[in-house]
This record gives sequence, structure tokens and C-alpha cells, in this order.
Amino acid sequence: RAALSDGMRETAYALAVDIAAADLSVGAEETRLLDIVKERFALDPLAVAAIERGRLESEFRVDLARTIGSAHLAAGRVEEALAQQRIALAQAQVIWPPGSQRLGVHIDDVAAALASLGRHAEALPLMREAFDIALREYGPDHPDRVGRHGNLGIVLHRLGEYDEARHHLDTALSLGRAVFPAGHERLALALTNRSNLHYTVGEYEDALSLRLEALEIRTAAFGEDARPTVRSRAAVADAARRCGMLELGRTHALRAVSSLEAEVRDGMGSREYGFALVVLGEVELALGERRRAEATLRKSLTIFEDADPMRVRAWLSLAEVFDSSRQDERIRVLEQANASASRSSGSANVATPQPSTPTPISAAGTSLHADITSSMRCCTGCACSW
Repeated sequence: RAALSDGMRETAYALAVDIAAADLSVGAEETRLLDIVKERFALDPLAVAAIERGRLESEFRVDLARTIGSAHLAAGRVEEALAQQRIALAQAQVIWPPGSQRLGVHIDDVAAALASLGRHAEALPLMREAFDIALREYGPDHPDRVGRHGNLGIVLHRLGEYDEARHHLDTALSLGRAVFPAGHERLALALTNRSNLHYTVGEYEDALSLRLEALEIRTAAFGEDARPTVRSRAAVADAARRCGMLELGRTHALRAVSSLEAEVRDGMGSREYGFALVVLGEVELALGERRRAEATLRKSLTIFEDADPMRVRAWLSLAEVFDSSRQDERIRVLEQANASASRSSGSANVATPQPSTPTPISAAGTSLHADITSSMRCCTGCACSW
């Protein structure tokens, strides 16, 4: 007290309130300590009330902006969510010092919203900053680090930084196995995210193994027809097709389609339903059932929006249905795929890296398929951490 002026004593008390409220909970011991500080510093009761009220109002504004942002995100309004998360972050930077755990949460919110919009290059530095804060605050074995490693791995995956992505996704999975029970959803999420990188680099058997494990967890946790289970089932079908296990792929694709058809009958056609149809059509094509595959793939095209990258995959798979006797139809379909690729290259989609420049179609329609497909291998109905 003797070393501080009157004004600095008020500042010291404000700092004490900040520290006590940093974890959003002020216990009896902290309250008693604040009372001691007020008494020893002989602070004006009106000044004390103003400090405490100002602190609470500032935190309320931060929490309100974050809550509004979360509501926008849940409704699929990601641009509006990003705007609110930026407001929350700006206000949080006034309240909490750089490197604090509370500030790291808001940095991560903004990074996640950017990633959801496909703006991964913008998200990456923020996500690294939030990750470094979490590393200091939580320690090496904290459960929250599973999500931090996972989110950073997803963004690096989308940016093509596969080696670093592999490190973070492997760490998320190994840590998840250590800290979560065997049937925990967050373990299923870590399994799915790691499987997606396996899929992207062509390690289809590894991808299938992890997706089957994630499917088992979600079936037990949510039931056969719940959306997370159905999404995992369609991803299993896709990996099984890539592994040449076509009957397994057909079984899971049919079950995914059947689970989602009720929504479609109610006028609620979903992207998950469209993806399940694409996978089913590709399995039918691989089994030589061309007519059935054509009908399934054409049905899937009615689900996706025009700029959706999954629409490109559906067009490309449909083109493979046509043999030499239907070459004109094949070329028309490939032209549709090229047009969709042109539109999708300018759209944002968190689950799919976008091709930077659509490849021109040749007369035989052979050049687009390999390039677009290789850039869309994440298009597997993945359940990312956002």
C-alpha cells in the first residue's frame, strides 16, 4: 500500500479482479482475498463498485458476441458468425493480456470460422497462435489439446501441408486414445480426421480401418440412423470402394441412403444424402451395373447446389458410365463437370479443397477426371472439428 498512489491502488484492485475472474468463477477464497485488498488499500466503495461493474459488463459484451456468433454458426450463417467472433476477439484483446488462455479461445473461434469458409491460409496463423497458447496453458496431456491438434491438422491438410498435418493428426489420435474412453465421440472425431488424410494420400486401407472404428463408436453412441452415424457409414463405403471391397461398400452405402431417404421425402434433401448416392453409384459402376449406376448418379445431381464440388465428382463418375457407343453423351456430361468445376473453384467449402484452375476438357474427356478427382479426395463426408 505504501508503495502505491491512490490511483495505482485502484488499478491494482482492478488487476486483482481480473485475476480472480479469469476462469469465470470467483470462489469464496478469492472473494475473501478481494475483500482484504479493498480493506488494506482503503478504496472508495464507489470506485470499487465501478471497477467490478465495468469488469462484468466488459466480459458480458465479449460473451454475448461469442454467443451470437455460435448461434449464427449453428444456423449455417458462417459469414455472420465470423463477424461476431471478430467483435468478441477485439473486445477480449482489451480485457485480457496477449497469450492468456481466455484470449486464445477467441482467437481459435475466429480461426475456425475462417476455416469453415475455406479461407485456410488466413486461418492458419491464428490457429497456430491459439495452439501455442493452449500448449503453454494446458500442458502436454490435457484433453483440450486433442481438438487443438486436430483443428490445426485439418487446416494444414486443406493447404496441402501433409507432413505437418500428419504429425498433428497422429498426435490428436494418440492423445485421444489416451485421455478419452474407448467409445467417446471426440475419439471418433480424431479417427475420422486422421482417416481423411490417409484417404487424400491414397492410403485407403488405413483410411477404411479408422473409419470402421469411428463408425462402431458412433453407432453405439447415437444409434443406426443418427446423422453422425450415417455420415461415418457413407465414408466407410467410399473407402471400401477404393480398397476394392465392393460388397462392403454397397452394404454401407445402401444403409446410408436408406437412413436419409425419410428426410428427402419430407423435402429436406441433404448433402450427406447426395454424397451417399454418389458413393453408391460409384460402387454400382465398379460392379458393372451401369444402368443402375446411371440412375443413382443422376439422382445425386438433383441434391447438390450448382457450385458444390461434390457435384463435379458426381458428373465425373456419371461420365464413366457411358461406353464408346454413347460418346456424345459422355462429352456432354464432361462439359457439365467442367462448368461445375469452374463455379466450385470460387466457392468455399470446409470439407473440400478447391482446384485452383479447372483443367480444360479434351475431346475424349480424359484430362479433367484425374486432376479434379485428386484435388477432391477429402470430399468424403468427413466430420471435421469445426
